[in-house]
Amino acid sequence: MIKGELIDSEQLPMQTGVLTLEQVNLILKHLPVELSFIDEKEIIRYYNKQDDKLFAREPDIIGHIVQDCHAPESHPAIGKMLDAFRNGERDMSELWIMRDKKFIHIRYFALRDSEGKFKGCLEVVQDITKIRKLRGQRKADW
Repeated sequence: MIKGELIDSEQLPMQTGVLTLEQVNLILKHLPVELSFIDEKEIIRYYNKQDDKLFAREPDIIGHIVQDCHAPESHPAIGKMLDAFRNGERDMSELWIMRDKKFIHIRYFALRDSEGKFKGCLEVVQDITKIRKLRGQRKADW
């Protein structure tokens, strides 16, 4: 925020700055990761909309229980992970898979409020195929 600038109804006061809703949506759309958020009741509340998705997500999943959007054989693992997040045993879980010649890294993060209470889970999905091939260093070339 520019010193002395007022926050209007279009702006969202963030923890470290002020953004408009349009700016937040642009940032989330252009991140090189797919994000999904489920709340503490295991309900899907959000995913970032991107043009080229690794995992197909449709708007009608919003409001559904997360297990309803996964294969039945995944339900026990999802339940164990969320239980471990909820009771504080774990804060993060990760896995990686090969899919269509892409190396996909998937991480799940427990989200907690300032008192440590579980408030939901953030899924972060990223194609790291090219990242895995990086070697040495590359400095700005412009």
